[in-house]
Order: sequence, then structure tokens, then C-alpha cells
Amino acid sequence: IWGTDNIDAASPTWYFKDQNFEETVPMQIISPQFTSLLSAVGDIDGFRHDNLDVSPSDRFSPHKGTTLSIAFAGKLPSKIVKAFNTRPYGAYSTDGGTTWRDFGGRNSTGYPAGTTEGGSWTIAVSADGSSIVWTPTGASMSRSVDNGKTWLTCSGGVPAVPPIADRVNSENFYAYNGLDGTLWVSTNVGASFHKGVQSLPTVPSYQSQDGNAAAVPDQEGEIFICCGPGGLYCSTDAGQTATKVNSVGAAFRIGFGRPAHTGDYPTMFLYGTVDGSLGIYRSVDKGISWTRINDDNRQFGWIHQIGGDPKVFGRCYVSAEGRGVFYGNTQDSLVSSSNPSSFKLSPTVIDSVRTRILTQTVSWSRASDPESRPLTYMLHFFGQAIDTTFETADTTATFAVGGIQPSSIYVLTGEVTNGSDMTPSSNHIPFPTAATLTSIDKLHLGIPRSINLGQNYPNPFNPSTTIAFDIPTLSHVVLKVYDLVGREVTTLVNEKLPSSSYRVQWVAPQLSSGVYYYRLTVGGGFSKTLKMLIVK
Repeated sequence: IWGTDNIDAASPTWYFKDQNFEETVPMQIISPQFTSLLSAVGDIDGFRHDNLDVSPSDRFSPHKGTTLSIAFAGKLPSKIVKAFNTRPYGAYSTDGGTTWRDFGGRNSTGYPAGTTEGGSWTIAVSADGSSIVWTPTGASMSRSVDNGKTWLTCSGGVPAVPPIADRVNSENFYAYNGLDGTLWVSTNVGASFHKGVQSLPTVPSYQSQDGNAAAVPDQEGEIFICCGPGGLYCSTDAGQTATKVNSVGAAFRIGFGRPAHTGDYPTMFLYGTVDGSLGIYRSVDKGISWTRINDDNRQFGWIHQIGGDPKVFGRCYVSAEGRGVFYGNTQDSLVSSSNPSSFKLSPTVIDSVRTRILTQTVSWSRASDPESRPLTYMLHFFGQAIDTTFETADTTATFAVGGIQPSSIYVLTGEVTNGSDMTPSSNHIPFPTAATLTSIDKLHLGIPRSINLGQNYPNPFNPSTTIAFDIPTLSHVVLKVYDLVGREVTTLVNEKLPSSSYRVQWVAPQLSSGVYYYRLTVGGGFSKTLKMLIVK
């Protein structure tokens, strides 16, 4: 990796940082919220760069060789997919690219019929991570909803062009055909596509990659379309119409990074022409005006991709043919390249999460910055169907996460940034969840007159049911479930609760069919048991 400390200077200096990329071809690069950079690299798989100053210990494993495409889910960034040139041609990761699992399974190939290679820029994943759309070399555009075990051709006549996913709306995918100027749109998670905006400027077949599109982070339905010499177009209605960005003459690559200020539109990075000059440009006002961040003496030949960093304002990444990855930092965010010191999260391991809503207080040691810049700690909590990041300037925080899934393991990691440089991730804290999960809701229906335990509903059930009870005064409440012979299955409630009506949702996916009993005990004088039935 190459870098520069000041891409606002008249003649910025870009310098060599990481020898892993020397004389390689990074085909595609991504910068999720939880790390600096991940890459898909010709010949040698690709890398996860937690620290831009240090070479990663190894490339993606298991090794696959030439890797041409990589993408992450907009709302679930630890879900990443990639495509490469050896069977089964694709893989996915649920832990941010740390480990990978090949597409396919015991009775499936793992790739669409006709596939001969993974293809360049050919894979996308929905914002929620549930659907993968892929156009591998030799095959039609296809969709998988089971992490690549099976694939179905996307209907509607969409051509074999690169797909992209909306960064917010999980239903929407797009595919731009620069050869005829048509943007294709899917509003059903990639199952089918229809024509959106048409008659955009076209590019010749030998420059087909100059016709490309990119979805805007945190902006539902917004995409920018590069039409090569035909300019740059923006759609704000999920591809139904598009408007030309008049400040841009030619547009070959577009990417996005952290806004200049909280709540602003993402910073835009362009490889194209502005006022007749070909170069790399930055805009903080949605393309109204542009600042050039390279000069005529520092061009990069063929540029595969350009993008920004969602954590560091002004940081620009450039993937260059045969020259690796370059990055630059604006003078607004960086005095010199120096990482803050590392820190450690509290080593306490949570034995089990018992409810669908996890509320957790975590603390960590204080980091320091060599230039005394303010530090921001970022806690990354991810796992099955959940991926979220919390930011704070303190060394302790309480966070709440809903939608916890039973029989899953979640992970908490942390990073610290000084606004430009970041430390590697701190220690991982696992959060295993129980096989059965509950959530308890307090209903604001007034103060009950007496203790009451209601019949669960639905009953019979599979796999979830709701149990309601009332308590008129502050009391210690225990709610347990037993099997037919009286063995305790689980404890749903064991705490002191104020007077109110309560509703407990119980999810028990691993229990077998049969009769079970639930017993409510309030204080030392009330106990009631009712029967329920699981039918699978």
C-alpha cells in the first residue's frame, strides 16, 4: 500500500507503505466500518488490512489465487462475499473476512451453470446480507439466498453485467449496461430485474468497465452512474430516472467516504475530468464542486477502483493496475501518519445471553495518541443477522442490541482512531446465546388488582409463544418451564419486578414436540402452573 499525508497540497507526495501489494493487481477494494481495507487481488487472493502501516500476516485463507471481486452488505458489513478463478469460484465470510467458507454444499456445485471464472466486479450482496447476486464469467446473472448452496437465474432479461446492491434497502439491486446505456433494477432481492432509466451515454465494448455504477452509503435508492466520456449521472429514485452532474466532464470511477461533518452527505471521490483536466477529485457537496487531489505528475495508469473510508474523512483509496493500492489523507484530518496506542476490552466473557435484547456495559483501558489528538473508540458487535458499531470518546459504554438469535455466537471487538489512523482490533469477546431465548415486555395498562398467570398463546406453538402475567406490587418473580416428568427446561424470569402487566416471549427452536409446564412464583406465597404444547 502506498500513502500520502496531504492530498490537498499542490503536489501531494504518495509514498510506499506495504510491500504485500508490490507488482500485484488489486481488482476490487472495499472499506467496511470495522477495518481499514479489504482487497481482491490477482494471483494472491486478497488481504484484510486492519493497520495500513503493517503488512497482514497472511492473505485470505484458504488460498484461492486470483480473486477478482469482493463486496459487503451495507447494513451487515461483517457479511462479505468474493469471487475467484478456481472452483467453486466464490465464498462468503460472516466475520469481516477473517475466515471464509466456499459456496456450495454436499449436493451442489456452488456456482451457476456455465461458470468458468469468478469474474471481475461481478458479485454483490443485499444490504441485510440475505441475498447474493452474481454474474460469473460464462453464466447468466443469478441469485442465491442460501449462501451459495443453490443458484437461480435472475429473470426479466437482465444482461450479464456487474450487479450492485442498494446500501440501505435490502430489496433493491441494480445493474448498469454501459454498452446500451440502460440501468436495470430489481425490487425483489434480485429475483427479477426490469429496465429503469435508459438512453444514458454509452461506452465502446473495449472500454466496457468505464460504464459502471455505485450505490451511495446511508442513502436509500441513490446511485451514481459513470458513463465514461459521457459524464456522471445521479439517480435518487432507485434507478427510475437520472440527472447529469454538470460539473463533471467524463466519469470513469466513483466512490464514497465519511462525510465532512456529521449528518452531511458522504464525501465523493471521482476519477474523471473536471474543467477539462483528467485526475482524481473529491467533493463534499454532492458533486456541485470538486477539489483535485492528485496532479499531472502523479497519475496511476489504469485505475480499477476508487473509494473512500467510512471512518476517516478525506481518506481516498486508489486501486491501480500492477502498482497496488494507494491511499491519501486530507490535511484537515492528518498532521503525520501515526497510530494511537492499542487498548484492551474488559476480559469478562459472557456465559450466555438469555434474552432477545442484550444490554451490556463494557469497559476498556485508555489509549493514547502520539500527537494528543482526540480519540474515538469504536465497538463492533456482530454475528447472526446483526452487525452494528457504537462510537464513544469514553472508556466505558452501555449498549443495547435487539434481535439476538438463539444458539448463535456474537463477537465484540474494538478499535480506536484519531481521525486518520486506527489501531488493530482489540481482543475478541464472545457472546454465546442459549438454545432458548426470551424477551420480557412491560405493558403500561395500569396497576393490576391481583396476581394472575395467563394461558400461553399461541398454544400449541412452534417455536415461539407468549406468556402473560400480572403482579400488583413490587415482588421477586420466577417463571420456569418444566418437561412432562418435572425436569426443569429453562428459567424465563428470575428477578424483582415492579407492579405491572408483563408479556414474555419464549423461543425454543431445539425442543422436541410434547407437553411442557410453566410455573409462575411470586414472592413466597403465590404459585401457579399451566400446561402448554409444542407441535413440530
